[in-house]
Amino acid sequence: QRKQIVPDILTMSEVGQFGAKPRRGAIVEVAKKFDRHKSTILRVWRRAKTNFSNPEKKAFRSTPEKKGKCGRNEKWDREEVKCAMRELPVHKKRNLRTIGSALGIPKSTIHLMK
Repeated sequence: QRKQIVPDILTMSEVGQFGAKPRRGAIVEVAKKFDRHKSTILRVWRRAKTNFSNPEKKAFRSTPEKKGKCGRNEKWDREEVKCAMRELPVHKKRNLRTIGSALGIPKSTIHLMK
């Protein structure tokens, strides 16, 4: 639905010198159409406007804020662990237990990083 909110507001907007400005009552109309509160629609619209003003994105898209912030924090960086594993001598790369003891990382963590 978030992808449909921004185009609906844009169709009810007046494009001027400072970008697109929704006409009076457009936010409330869109809120009723999607059965959402007007503050939710405003939040999506503001996020889309900031994405448009960002020179890297330059598009009226409302990306989710949660992306990249969810999930468990990683204790070890995958790339650093891979580089450390490459530097290990061959006799310490025989199994996960020896790799884990050489790097000081649990073998279950190394197994998950495969």
